Amino acid sequence: MKKKQEKKIKVVDILVSNIHIMCKLYIIHIYIGDLKWKRSIEETQTLVSIKDRKNLSTNGYLEITILITPKGNIHNNPIITFRGLPMYETDEFIYGLEEEIEKTTRTFKLGNKGQERNLIDALKIASRKFTKEKTGKKPFTNINLVNI
Repeated sequence: MKKKQEKKIKVVDILVSNIHIMCKLYIIHIYIGDLKWKRSIEETQTLVSIKDRKNLSTNGYLEITILITPKGNIHNNPIITFRGLPMYETDEFIYGLEEEIEKTTRTFKLGNKGQERNLIDALKIASRKFTKEKTGKKPFTNINLVNI
């Protein structure tokens, strides 16, 4: 017996609450002798990933890594990485953001595991607010606390 496959692609448009989603629907016909099976495989992109990609492309990305010593102090300066933010004076931006991070971390005890989540949330809010003042954008922000 010989197996033979046909693959047809249909593009399906779906309108969900004024959001246009384009899905590819693969229809596969499988022939074995005189028998024929029809299978459908649907490829969709979730709205969450589309929203994240749009936000990332329009607002940029900001990542802050803070190194914490065993005594609960910040080791040197935080490591700040950003992409897609419109600015000319990057040194001035980094210096100002480091000051905001220091102000925010003074109100928390860094050695306490219970306050880490609250610290991360406060740092996200403070860094997004500072970036909004300087660039007019609210970037996708990732905060990392690393115990050394």
